[in-house]
Amino acid sequence: MTRREMTEHLRSQPFMPFRIHMNSGQTFEVRHPENVRLMVTDALYIFQPVPDEPGVDELITIASIHNICTIEKPIDTAA
Repeated sequence: MTRREMTEHLRSQPFMPFRIHMNSGQTFEVRHPENVRLMVTDALYIFQPVPDEPGVDELITIASIHNICTIEKPIDTAA
């Protein structure tokens, strides 16, 4: 995965939630584009909101976009 490809996923209009599958077998859901920060170093910071604390996020992982195996779209966002 390249920075340009990830940027396209994050900027798609309308935004479509997706699941990231890493080479390690880990998966991470991106339900909103604001839950991800793509850095110039190709690091991907993935956050999730903290329940009952509006405006506060928890860092889930820091991953290299080069270790992304696949992107799964769409995903069920009802949960």
